[in-house]
Amino acid sequence: MAGYEETLYVQTHCQFYRGCDILGTVDFIFGDAAVVFQTCEVIVRKPMDNKQNTITTQSRVDKHETTGIVLQKCKISADDTLKPVKKKIEGYLGRPGKEYSRTIVMESEISDIIHPAGCKGKAVLRLKRYITRSITILVVVLK
Repeated sequence: MAGYEETLYVQTHCQFYRGCDILGTVDFIFGDAAVVFQTCEVIVRKPMDNKQNTITTQSRVDKHETTGIVLQKCKISADDTLKPVKKKIEGYLGRPGKEYSRTIVMESEISDIIHPAGCKGKAVLRLKRYITRSITILVVVLK
């Protein structure tokens, strides 16, 4: 799936994606489904001038909902248009779209295109890294 802004709308219900290539710039995986992306290539493109990249925008509105975006064993990297300018453009794993947003990135390879903060907006980043096994578990929640 290739696009720029809002490439893949994971609107509702349970969804599962395996081995997909997803390309985009701003909020390119967004919505309020219970969705898992497994062994996918998440490829970040160069955005328009004065823009930044945000991979996910999850939109959970009720703290009791069982929805969220999960990226498991995925590879997050830059495409050829972003590589030469990646130091000038901020990139984030996600930002909260609604009050109770939830995004989890686990067991994934994350390239250096992601800002050290990891997430944008009023989010709390909980990061646990198991260096010996090269596993990263990242949970982004809104407080």
